[in-house]
Amino acid sequence: MARHADSAAVKARKPAHAEDKAPPAASTFLPLQLTTLASEAPTGKEWVHEIKLDGFRMLAVRQGERVTLLMRTGQDWTARFPTVVKALTELPTQNLVLDGEVVVMRRDGTTSFQALQNQMRGLEGGHLSYVAFDLLFEDGEDWRPRSLDERKERLAEIFGARGGRGRAKASAPARVVRFSEHVVGDGPAFFKKAAEAGLEGIVSKRRADPYRSGRGSSWLKIKAMARQEVVVGGFTEPEGARTGLGALLVGFFDGKVLRYAGKVGTGFRQKLAIELRARLEGLRSERSPFEGQVPAAGRTVIWVKPEMVVEVAYAEITDDGKLRHPSFQGIREDKPAREVTAAGREPMPAAVKPAAARATGAADTAKPEVASVLPKPKKSSAPRARAATVVISHPEREMVPGSGFLKRDLAAYYEAVAPHLLAYAGGRPLALLRCPGGGGKACFFMKHPAFAAPELRKVVIQEKQGEGTYLVVDDVAGLQRLAQMNVLEIHPWSSRADAEDLPDRLIVDLDPGPDVPWREVARTATLVAERLRHEGLVPFLKTTGGKGLHVVAPLMPGAGFEPCLTFARGLCVELANSDPRNLTTELRKAGREKKILLDYLRNGRGATAIAAFSPRARPGAPVSVPLDWDELAGFSPSKQFDPRMVLRRLKAQTRNPWHGYDEAARALPVVSSAQV
Repeated sequence: MARHADSAAVKARKPAHAEDKAPPAASTFLPLQLTTLASEAPTGKEWVHEIKLDGFRMLAVRQGERVTLLMRTGQDWTARFPTVVKALTELPTQNLVLDGEVVVMRRDGTTSFQALQNQMRGLEGGHLSYVAFDLLFEDGEDWRPRSLDERKERLAEIFGARGGRGRAKASAPARVVRFSEHVVGDGPAFFKKAAEAGLEGIVSKRRADPYRSGRGSSWLKIKAMARQEVVVGGFTEPEGARTGLGALLVGFFDGKVLRYAGKVGTGFRQKLAIELRARLEGLRSERSPFEGQVPAAGRTVIWVKPEMVVEVAYAEITDDGKLRHPSFQGIREDKPAREVTAAGREPMPAAVKPAAARATGAADTAKPEVASVLPKPKKSSAPRARAATVVISHPEREMVPGSGFLKRDLAAYYEAVAPHLLAYAGGRPLALLRCPGGGGKACFFMKHPAFAAPELRKVVIQEKQGEGTYLVVDDVAGLQRLAQMNVLEIHPWSSRADAEDLPDRLIVDLDPGPDVPWREVARTATLVAERLRHEGLVPFLKTTGGKGLHVVAPLMPGAGFEPCLTFARGLCVELANSDPRNLTTELRKAGREKKILLDYLRNGRGATAIAAFSPRARPGAPVSVPLDWDELAGFSPSKQFDPRMVLRRLKAQTRNPWHGYDEAARALPVVSSAQV
């Protein structure tokens, strides 16, 4: 295991913008950093790679002799794992918040969710462990703003990992509470070895990035096996020599509707089948919970209330949402049934490659050290199943007339820029510009969809005139579905779907009139940035795919939309009043041909703005692209980036123009009386 930082230096450095404060109370739940699905591991030495564990994600909070274990949903599971709690109290640090996973280690070094289920039912089957892979707090210090290298270096020291490969001392805590080892660089080789060893997959993480709650492009998961949570809606009576039950009838929630996804008849032995039957008997129902007819249900089916969630392994999910060759893996008590949707499934899309993630790092010449990380390969292993990607109909359709940019090119582009596009637009309510006849024919905005494909999540949001349904994209499969829907423009909210009233970005849209020279647009963007910096915010810059620019400041999601809109209005009005010949906040186009509109209305509730890396339905299919402030002077609307140029730009880039965006989030400044 490579070591990346001098330990004394790690202890001495304070993270930027961090304040000394006590760790959160034991009952406090911190939103976890989540992974984004990719089909290939990134190369480059700026990445580290860990084994993907097969257990329960768990936040471990230690305060003196008190330890609390919190699930990713916030549930307190402390009482379920007393050996883990005891081992955590034996670590040398009194106050800690760790991110990790409770697993059962088998003799061959692999983890097994089914073995963990057996362990929790009082059966033997492996060694229960808590594997810690990140450090969030230690003795009053917030480690999240620091790089992953620093966090893992300090975590290794806490766990007594020595010898350059992260081996833990043979103490009692080390056997139950373990440090998650990793390798540096050459992700594809590491993934290949993991697959040969029969593992579920790997997780790849950027070494230089801070810990960021939510889903982004810093952590990628690459799966060798397809798995999915499903909801049980019924079961069949056993036949022949079987006892307990025959098969589980399972499905996904689509809003309030449970849609049938198939039968699961393998993966549970006789004793487990009897136990499942006993639990399901308590959920009996007189009628089917599924929407519509269930194929070949017959008289042998017993319906149940849709409350039990189970995990299955499967070959693929068909276009009509059915599981092929599913096998039972265990009961997921950590997953609420209503959150199990088809949009949340995680197939392994064969065509998706984290191209943007690979672009910033040079290829490795040395192979990773894997001896202490991976178990020995199995002598034989079954071929891995791969899930089908979204089928793209009419792939030859030209999306923008005269551009040569076809529908298949749109799908390939979305796949290639997925880590970047999802980091900006993923997990948010969307307004979508669809062009079913190509970019020159009958494009229309879709805000409230009449339908939802299984790859896209639906959220219901309270609006002034009742409830509105929005689509949310969470992964690459969702982006593929948008391409199939002929979506040329993606316009996200400034808040996430799980915190719809708390915007986490502020946007000032610079919309120049037709007679405004570019130098004036660039000058105004600089003025807006300076004003934001004066207020304590950190401005970032992107093109709009048109003649204008967006100045974007990341926010800590604490203030609501009304304070954000009030602040943006005050800032823009103040700037416009200081230069009325060139700037305005009046929306009317008449009379502002030689002026720049400072549009602050992007910050209202329900307002949207074009996403970074989204193409536009305009001649040449220009893309909204993040810029470094140093690039501003040399850019002009005549040098717009089309999708092909964006891919070349990502491949050639050595530095992300928006590097440090997430950690730059600040609280919205207090609005002065002059701004109200």
